[in-house]
Amino acid sequence: MVLLHALVALPHVQRKLSAIHINHGLSPDSQARAWLCQRVCARLAVQITVLEIDARPPPGESPEAWARDVRYAALENVMRPDDMLLTAHHRDDNCETLLLQLLRGAGPHGLAAMPECRSFDGGWLGRPLLCYSRDQLEIYASRHGLEWIDDASNRDLRHARNFLRQRVMPSLKQRWPGCASTLARAAKRQAEAAMLLDRLAEGDLQGAVEQPNVLEVAPLKSLGSPRLRNALRFWIHRLQFSLPSEAKLDQIVQTVLGARPDASPCVRWHQAEVRRYRNKVYLLAPSCELGPPSVCTWTPAETLSIAGGRLYAVRALGRGIKASACEGGRLEVRLRRGGERCRPAGRAHHKPLKKLLQEAGIPPWVRERIPLIFLQGELVAVSGLWVCHPFSAGADESGWEPIWESDQRPLGKAPRGPLIV
Repeated sequence: MVLLHALVALPHVQRKLSAIHINHGLSPDSQARAWLCQRVCARLAVQITVLEIDARPPPGESPEAWARDVRYAALENVMRPDDMLLTAHHRDDNCETLLLQLLRGAGPHGLAAMPECRSFDGGWLGRPLLCYSRDQLEIYASRHGLEWIDDASNRDLRHARNFLRQRVMPSLKQRWPGCASTLARAAKRQAEAAMLLDRLAEGDLQGAVEQPNVLEVAPLKSLGSPRLRNALRFWIHRLQFSLPSEAKLDQIVQTVLGARPDASPCVRWHQAEVRRYRNKVYLLAPSCELGPPSVCTWTPAETLSIAGGRLYAVRALGRGIKASACEGGRLEVRLRRGGERCRPAGRAHHKPLKKLLQEAGIPPWVRERIPLIFLQGELVAVSGLWVCHPFSAGADESGWEPIWESDQRPLGKAPRGPLIV
């Protein structure tokens, strides 16, 4: 309410201002909060959007973290390019965040707490009140006669942040009255240290990145342990995956980077996995479980969902499956069973598909998911890789080029914010 009131007082901001209220559905008075926000915004002539979300966490998830993730996901859905989302986090919030991260054993990125501004889903996230204490905001609210609702859940000491807020921070302030400002300065210094670590990681990864989610092993092994771990954290965060625990990070270093070239180790954690194949390390989203073997009839003009991805085809001249072989909806699609053979167009001999995939450097976990296209029991194409003789389109012949897009790809966006270790 303080942030909204202060923004409305700025003439050049008001005409561009809108408000969003998230109704988490977790509190008995959640509807009353939404009504209050709508009433206040109507009085201030500010457009408001009320978003209702289900913030109940699944088993094993932190209620606070889950609600935060769901809330920000909802906010992302209404953000437009170059929008700025402003939140009312204040200095006391930042101190609590720093202490929480310290108690979790965080490094400089975590101890940097909350930045005043960062990129956010094509726009920006700003926290203009971080330099003000909660007491200052409450004085402002009282002086201007603002309405607000105190969240009763803030008094629940089972939540770590509430315990810090109700028990720890008052004791610290009594002993060290200026501790909030001191902690804020400490967070700023940690943010500077984190920025330097990120720059070091960028330099260390420069000769190792083959694709955004693929690293060469040899350059990584030349790094000392602290720099290697720093580089891996930076790489994982840059691709917007959650960071592994210290134990998982140790496992990546020892069992993935330290594996023999012919091994295929995998380390998994929340919504992410790191795999090794030959001399490369891959960072991926976990793939869905493959269902029982099945055969699907496929027409190239259609998109087929299969093996955690999408198979489709584009019209092409002189390449792909010749159009005449695709007529009548006679094509069938299935996954590997073993024993398949193919003579790729332009080659002189048939080879086992297993051998072709090995020669092409296709990782084992990808091989089992590549859709194979058949015509009357004969292998026609290996999606995205080869069309088999005699089904390839001639130089002046119309064809369909099959493309398979796997869901097991890196997110590929810019990082949303500071790295939290």
